[in-house]
Amino acid sequence: MRPIRLEITGLNSFSETQVVAFAQLGETGVFGIFGPTGSGKSTILDAITLALYGNVERAANHTQGILNHGADRLSVKYTFSLGEGERRKKYRAERSYKRSGERTVTASVCRLVEENGGQEKVLASKEKEMTKALEGILGLNSEDFTRAVVLPQGKFAEFLTIKPRERREMLERLFALEAYGKGLSSRLTEQLKQTEFDLHGVDKEQQGLGDASAERLRQAEVEYKEAIVVAAGAEQQLATLRSHYETAKEIWDLQEELRKNGERKKVWEARRSVVADKQERLGLAEAAESLRSLLTALKQAEEAQREARRKESELEVSLRAAKLDQEKAAGVWQKANEERLSREPGILRRLERLEQAIRLEEEIAERKNLLGNLRDRYSAEAKKKEEWARSLEAVADKLREVQMSWEAQKKRLADIQVPALQRAKVNALAQALDVLKVLSGQIGSLEKDYAREQEEEEAWQGEVSRKKGLLEKALAESDSLKEALLDLQDHPPGDEGTLATRAVVCERSKAWLDRIEQAEKDWSEEKERLESGLADSLGRGERLEGLERECAEALRHKEEAGAEEADQAGLLKSLEAENLASILAQELVEGKSCPVCGSEHHPLPAHVPAEAEVARVRTALEKAKEARTKWEERVKEIETRLAVERAQAKSLLDQLEGQKVALRRKAAGIAELREFLAEGDREKSLAELRNELEVKLAGLEMESAALLRWRQARDDAQGKLEKAQSAAARTQDESGQAQAHYAASARAVKDAWERLSALREELDRKQKDLDAARGDIHLGDIANLQKTYAEWDSEAEQINGSLAGAEGEIKALTEKRQEMQEVGNKRELELQELAISGRELKKVLDTDEGRLHEVTGGEPAVTLAEAARAELAGMKRLEEESKKSLERAQARENQAEQDQAAVSKEVELKEQGLKETQAKLSQGLRLAGFVSAAAAEARLCDEEERRQMAEEIKAFQQEESFLKENRTQIEARLQGRSISPAEWLAWPVRLKDAGRVHSEAMERRGALQNTFLKLKEKQAQWETLDKQRKSLSHHLALQKELQSILKGNTFVEFIAEEQLIHVAYDASERLAQLTNYRYALEVDSEGGFVIRDDANGGYRRPVNSLSGGETFLTSLALALALSSQIQLRGEVPLEFFFLDEGFGTLDTELLEIVMSTLEKLRLQNLTIGIISHVPELRQRLARRLIVTPAKPGVAGSRVRLEIG
Repeated sequence: MRPIRLEITGLNSFSETQVVAFAQLGETGVFGIFGPTGSGKSTILDAITLALYGNVERAANHTQGILNHGADRLSVKYTFSLGEGERRKKYRAERSYKRSGERTVTASVCRLVEENGGQEKVLASKEKEMTKALEGILGLNSEDFTRAVVLPQGKFAEFLTIKPRERREMLERLFALEAYGKGLSSRLTEQLKQTEFDLHGVDKEQQGLGDASAERLRQAEVEYKEAIVVAAGAEQQLATLRSHYETAKEIWDLQEELRKNGERKKVWEARRSVVADKQERLGLAEAAESLRSLLTALKQAEEAQREARRKESELEVSLRAAKLDQEKAAGVWQKANEERLSREPGILRRLERLEQAIRLEEEIAERKNLLGNLRDRYSAEAKKKEEWARSLEAVADKLREVQMSWEAQKKRLADIQVPALQRAKVNALAQALDVLKVLSGQIGSLEKDYAREQEEEEAWQGEVSRKKGLLEKALAESDSLKEALLDLQDHPPGDEGTLATRAVVCERSKAWLDRIEQAEKDWSEEKERLESGLADSLGRGERLEGLERECAEALRHKEEAGAEEADQAGLLKSLEAENLASILAQELVEGKSCPVCGSEHHPLPAHVPAEAEVARVRTALEKAKEARTKWEERVKEIETRLAVERAQAKSLLDQLEGQKVALRRKAAGIAELREFLAEGDREKSLAELRNELEVKLAGLEMESAALLRWRQARDDAQGKLEKAQSAAARTQDESGQAQAHYAASARAVKDAWERLSALREELDRKQKDLDAARGDIHLGDIANLQKTYAEWDSEAEQINGSLAGAEGEIKALTEKRQEMQEVGNKRELELQELAISGRELKKVLDTDEGRLHEVTGGEPAVTLAEAARAELAGMKRLEEESKKSLERAQARENQAEQDQAAVSKEVELKEQGLKETQAKLSQGLRLAGFVSAAAAEARLCDEEERRQMAEEIKAFQQEESFLKENRTQIEARLQGRSISPAEWLAWPVRLKDAGRVHSEAMERRGALQNTFLKLKEKQAQWETLDKQRKSLSHHLALQKELQSILKGNTFVEFIAEEQLIHVAYDASERLAQLTNYRYALEVDSEGGFVIRDDANGGYRRPVNSLSGGETFLTSLALALALSSQIQLRGEVPLEFFFLDEGFGTLDTELLEIVMSTLEKLRLQNLTIGIISHVPELRQRLARRLIVTPAKPGVAGSRVRLEIG
C-alpha cells in the first residue's frame, strides 16, 4: 500500500481542512513530520487509522474526544494505491463524524471508493461494511496495522513484548496462514466424506448389476441374430413394394394428365366462335387506329381556327383603349414639368441655409456635453478629496497602533527565553523518567506473568496425573473389546461365498421362469389375434359383394345422365349459331357487302331465336351436367371403397398367414426355453416350478438374515474397538502433551523469575542515576517544566513571526502615508483647472445659440431641412412618374398594333391548315372502308384493349398446339399401360401393412440388441467398478491418516513459528548492524524473544531488560524485518510504515546509523515516515512536513511541505 493524499478536517487540533500530499512528500523514500510538542504530528497517523478502520488507537473507546472543541463535525479522506504494475489499483477511504455529546461522536458518512481513470466505483457505504472490506483488501486488522505498519506513540515496541500466543495469532493474520488451519481441515473432511460416499456408491452399483452370466449373454446373442434375419427380410419386402408403388404412381399420374387434357380440349372447342368474333373486331379497330392521328389533327385544326378568330376580335378592342390612355398621360406629364421648373430655385436656397444651421446645432450639443462632463469631474474630484482626508487619518491611527503592539511583543519575547543548559537538563531528566516508567510497567507485567506461570505449572501437574489414570482405563477397555471381537470372528453362522452363489442361481431361475411365462402369454395372445382375424375375413367377403352390386347400379345412372347431357348440348349449339347469324344480320346495310356471302342486297336476314327457348335448353343442360357429375362422384366413391376393401382383405389374408407362422415360431420358442430346465422340471407346470423356487428363496433369506446379523455384530465390535484404540491413542498423546506443557511451564517459571530479577536491578540503577542528575528539581516538576518550555517555544515562534510581520507593516504604513499626501496636492490643482475651463466654455455656448435662433426661429434645423427636401423630391417624383406613364401608354399602343397584324396573319394560316386536314382525312376514310369519320371513330379502341384481344387470340391458337403435343407425349410415356382406380387405391393399404410388419421386426431387433448390449456392458461395468473400489479404498486410507495429522491447530502454529524464526533472523541481522554487532535477537522455545548480548559472551536476557534506546533499536530492527516480509492479502508487498517515537533516546552516533539504514530502504521500494522533534533529523531529511500548532481562538493546526 502506498499513501497518496490525506485530507483532515475537525480532528483534534485540526479545525480547518488540511491536506498532506504523500505523493510528493515520499519522493525520496524517507520523510519527516516535525513540529513542537502538541502541534498535531501524531494526529496525522490518527487520521489514517480513523479513515481505514474507524478508530483512533490512543482515544478512549477509540473515538471519544477526537473532535475539535470548536467544531461540530470532522472528516478524513485517505487516498492510497495497492498492487504492482498494471494490477495497481487506487482507493479512497472517507469517513465523517458529527458531535453527539460533549466528548462523543457518531458516524455520518462512510465510503470506500475505487478510482479508475476518472471514474469512481463505490465498494462500501456503511461503517462496518467499509471496515470489513478494507480488512479484506489490506489483509490486516486495526491492531495488526498499528503494530506493523503505522506505529503510533506507545505501540512501537508492542510486537517485541506481547505474549507469544498473541504474537503467533498476529503472524497468522499478517501472513494469511489461516488457510492452513480450519480451512485446510474443512476441505480435507469434505473430501474424506466424498470418498466414503463414492465408495458406498460403487458397492451399491456392483450389487445392482444383477444377472450378467456368460450363458445369459450367449442366449441373448442367438435371439438377436435371429431378429436380424427377420428384419432384413421385412426390409427387402418393403423395398420391393415401394418400387412397384412408384411405377403404379407414375401410370396413375399420366392417366390423370391425359384426362385433364381432354377436358381442356372441350373448353377450347366451346370458345372457338367467341374468338372468331374478337378477330373481326380487332381488324376493324386496327384499321380505325391508322386514322387516329388524322381524326385528332382535324379536331385540333378546327379548335385552332376558332381560337384565332376570338383573339382577333379581342385585339381590336385593346388597340382603341391604348390610344385613349396615351393622350391622357401626355397631358399629366406636361403639367408636372411646368410646376417643378417654377418652384425649384427657391427651395434650393432655403436648403443651403438650413445645412449651415444643422452644423451649428451639432457644435452646440458637443459644447453642452463637454460642459456637463467638466461639472461631473469637478464633483467627483471633490468627493475623492474628502475620502482622501479620512483615509489619511485612518492610516496614521493604524501606524500608531502597530508600533505599540511591536514594542509589547519585544518585551514578552525577552521574558520567555530559556537557557540552553537548563532546557537540555530538563529533557534528559524527562527521558530518564520515561525509562523508569517503562521499567516499572515491565516489572508489573512480569510479576503478573510470573504468578500466572506458577498457576499454569500447578494446573499442568494435576493434568498429568489425571491423564495417566485415563490412559490406564482406556487400555484396559481396548483389550476387553479386542478379545470379544476375536471370539465373534471365530464363530460365523455360515459361508458367505456359498450363500452368494445360491442367491445368483435363484435369481437366474426366477428370470428364466419369467421368460417362459412371458413366451406362453405371447403365444396365447397371438392365437387370439389369429382367430379374430379369421372371423373378420368372412365378414369382409360379404361387404365386397354388396359394394360390387352398388357400383354396377351407379355406372348405369352415370351413362344415362351423359347421354342426356350430349343431347342438350347439341340443341344449345344450334340455337347459339342462329343467334350469331341474327347479330350479323342486324349490322347489314343495304348497298354494302355482307361479310359472309359478299352480297350487297339482303332480302331475308336472319331472325333472333326466342330467349325463352334458349333459357330452357340451357337449364336442361345444367341439370344433365349436375346429374352426370353426381353419378361420377358416386361411382368414384364406391370404387374407392371397393378398392380399399379388397386391399384390406388381401392384407388381412397376408397378415393371417404371418400370424400362423409367428404362432408356430412362438410355440417352438417355448419348447426351446423349457429345454434349458433340468430334465425332471421340463414337464412341470409354471406354478409348481415357482412354488419350489419360493421355498428355496425363503430358506436362503433366513440364512442371509442370520449372516447379516452376525456381520453387523462384527462391524459394531470392530467399530467399538477402533474407537477405544483411538481414544487410548488420543489419551496417550494428550498425556504426552500435558507432560510437555508441565515441563515448559516449569522452564517458563524459572525464566520469568530471572527476567524479573534483572529488571528490578535495572530499575534500582536507573533510579539512582536519576536522583543524582536532577539536583534540586522535584520529580513532579519535570513534566510541568517540559510542558512550560514547549508552550514558551511555541509562543516565541508565534511572537517572532508576528514581529517580522509588524515591522513590515510599519514600513508599509509610513510609505502609504507619504504617497497619500502627494496625491492630495495633485487633486487640489486639478480642481482649479476644471473651474477655469467651465467658465470659458459657457461663454462660447451662449454666442452660438443666438446665431442659430436667427435661422430656425427655434425649430430644429434638421426637421426644416427634411421638409424642404421632401417637397422638392415630391415634385420631381410626380414629374418622373407622369413621364413613365406616358412612355408605357405609347408602348402599349405600339404593341396592340403589332399584335393585331400578327393575329390577322394567324387566322389566315389556321383556315388553310383546316382545309388540308379535311382533304387528307377524306382520302384515309375511303382507303380504310369507312363511310364517315364518325364510323371510324366508333371502331377505335385503346392500345391495352387491342393488346388483350391479340394476346387472347394468340393464346387460343397456341392452346390447340399445346393440347395436341401434350396428348402425344403422355400417350408415348404410357406405352399402352393403364391402372384402374381400384388397383391404385389398394396400394396405400399394402404399403401400410408392409411398413407395419417391417416396424415390428425392427423394434424386436432393436429390443434384443439393447438387451444383448446391456448384458455385455454390465460385465465390463462390474470390472470397472471393482477397479474404482480399490482406488477409492486406498485414497480413503490416506485421507484418514492426513486427518489425524491435522487435528487441532498444530499445523498453523508450526508454520507461524517457522515464519517467526525467519523474521527474527532478518531482524537479528539488522540489529547487529545498528549496534555494531553487540546484540542479536533470538526466539525461545515458547515463541518469545530474547536478546543475545555478544559483547558479554553471548549472554541471553529478556527483551524487557533493555534500556530505552536499546529497546527502540530492537523494535526498529524487528519492524524493518516484518515490513520486508509482510504481504498485504498475501499478494503485494508492504510499501511504507510510520514511526512516531524513540529517536530522542538515541545519541548522535546511533542516530547516524539508524538514518543510514532507513535511507537504504528506499532501494527496496519502501517509504518510511518519521515523526520527531529531534533537530538533527529535520536538518538531514530532504522532504519535511512542518506542522504549525493551533492558535486558540484564531486558527487550528496547519501543515506545509518543506523541501531541503
